[in-house]
Amino acid sequence: MDKFNRLKTITILYVEDSKFLAKATLRGIEKYFHKVYLVHNGQEALDVLNAYENKIDLIITDLIMPVLDGISMIEEIRKDDKNIPIIITTGYDDALGVEKIIELSIDGFLSKPIDITKLLEKVNHVVNALFVTRELETKKVLLKTISASRALAQLNGAMINLPNPRLFLDTIHLQEAKASSEIENIITTNDDLYKSVVADKKFENAATKEVLSYKEALWSGLERLESRPFITTNLCIEIVQRIKQNSAGIRVTPGTTLANTKGDVIYTPPSGENVIREKLANLEKFVNQDDTLDPLIKMALMHYQFEAIHPFADGNGRTGRILLLLYLKMERLLDIPAIYLSEYIIKNKTEYYKKLRNVTEKEDWESYILYMLDMIETTAKKGLIRLEKVISLLEKMAE
Repeated sequence: MDKFNRLKTITILYVEDSKFLAKATLRGIEKYFHKVYLVHNGQEALDVLNAYENKIDLIITDLIMPVLDGISMIEEIRKDDKNIPIIITTGYDDALGVEKIIELSIDGFLSKPIDITKLLEKVNHVVNALFVTRELETKKVLLKTISASRALAQLNGAMINLPNPRLFLDTIHLQEAKASSEIENIITTNDDLYKSVVADKKFENAATKEVLSYKEALWSGLERLESRPFITTNLCIEIVQRIKQNSAGIRVTPGTTLANTKGDVIYTPPSGENVIREKLANLEKFVNQDDTLDPLIKMALMHYQFEAIHPFADGNGRTGRILLLLYLKMERLLDIPAIYLSEYIIKNKTEYYKKLRNVTEKEDWESYILYMLDMIETTAKKGLIRLEKVISLLEKMAE
């Protein structure tokens, strides 16, 4: 059973009031784990968890027990903000409602009598996710997360002092729209952009029209978050439709490939509308429900996954970059997303695509996440400098 090798590093807290069942299960599983602590009620489990908190990797628990039942025990654990994975064993199919499952962050269920192979497979699935989290949150990544978060907080605080943030935002988002479109080789000039804004959408060329459509899509997305603070598949479709100014939907044409400048195929995204929608649904669940990762690390993963799914025939890159700004607002990392992310990507474009490819080909998550965190930190610091200059100028004009 080589697929269970990772379990050898894992310590389990097993909670089961039936001593006969507990003994039989323990005999079947203990050889696969580093250590298994066995207790017979919720209170004993809390005592062990408090004594060995940093050593327990996962809890397997019964629900109906004397002294302290499983639900009450889990509520106590979650009350202390402990994110330890929990798998429930029960003889009842409807022991918990869906709302309670979400509230308690239950990671899985096993029916009694316990099938040892199914138990190992379920635990292995949870443990693999646990290892992914550990592999993502390296020391370098966590240190960079701190500095990037600090830069965002400073920018967010400075926005409070701006008397008319909409004016500042409009300029930043226009530049963001221009740079994000430029990444896709849609080139226009600042003169053409501002002329079209002043002329009330009388576009002189197609590139200017696409850039201003991007800006409209960004503002529309921000407004949608005000009424419904979730990133959804429908929101992504609305964004790409505004960017392209058409009724574009999920990609249905088979055989889509991504090639380099030489024409070599470097990536084949998933194909088929149902498959793409399923992957977007999984992404939607991850973005809106999973709280096990730092928000900025989660943002980087969201961006990679969206780029990998490549759900539309055109406009994927620009939609993905708008989602970055929406996510920062949704997570309240920037109440007013006055940040110019695409400027960083333009200046580091080769590295951007290289980091994305290295995740796909080499599973090099650390380098990619560090790139995304540096993008956030650098652009937040530049945004703060721009903002401070604007505030200083406004103060001088008011004297």
